[in-house]
Amino acid sequence: MFLLEDFHNIDVIPLEQFKSSEEICNFSKGYFKIHYNSYGYRTIDFSTVPKEYTLVSGCSLTEGIGLPLEQTWVSHYEKMANTTVVNLAKGGSNAQFCSKNILNWLISDRNNPSQIIVQWPSPYRCLTWDNLNAKFNLNLDRSSIYNLYIKSSDNNFWDQWLTSIINLNLYCSIKDIKILNICLEGPDVITDYITSILSKHNIELHLDLKKEGATWNFDSAAYDNIHHSNWCNQKWAERITSLLRSRHQTNHQPTVVCS
Repeated sequence: MFLLEDFHNIDVIPLEQFKSSEEICNFSKGYFKIHYNSYGYRTIDFSTVPKEYTLVSGCSLTEGIGLPLEQTWVSHYEKMANTTVVNLAKGGSNAQFCSKNILNWLISDRNNPSQIIVQWPSPYRCLTWDNLNAKFNLNLDRSSIYNLYIKSSDNNFWDQWLTSIINLNLYCSIKDIKILNICLEGPDVITDYITSILSKHNIELHLDLKKEGATWNFDSAAYDNIHHSNWCNQKWAERITSLLRSRHQTNHQPTVVCS
């Protein structure tokens, strides 16, 4: 998907197979078009980024797989907050990809965003290298390396996940950049042991507690019947807006919010 030098040396990791392309998605519920910018992301072209903007990243849930652009939580949030959103999310990606991509952006000569929102993908994803090319490893598409990780220790996944979150938040803290990080896992996955590690780095986790005001909504009712509907995405945007508003009201430096 991308090379080692792309991962470390370029301001945004380029996704060659999607660059400046258009895809028509046909489903039983209808069809819609997906446009990718010159770097291969489903967002505005990076040459048109305004001075004030919000930067986001994540996996398919933030890229908006299975939905027209206007039904994604990113678009809903953009309207609610009356801001421009630059979306670096990519379906199938992992925490290491999200963290590194944002860090590359922040250390470039671009204007810093007014805030960052990160939807951390599942901890049970990892980035590995197949010869020169990077590969996203998922539970549903297991490689030999992924199986080896599973057999040896879950810490192979947790180390990469925790390091990615901690490094990004440390950089943002040093540079005084506001960051809100969300994760759609619950305490059955993100255990007290993991949250205690993050707490030592002053990173707060808001898990999906499955109750009003503290949950993300899921229904698998997107066009592809796998991802989540326009209604769910709107609810996510509302909750994100509420979390950001409460932090501004308390004048609290945003840390990581995984929900």
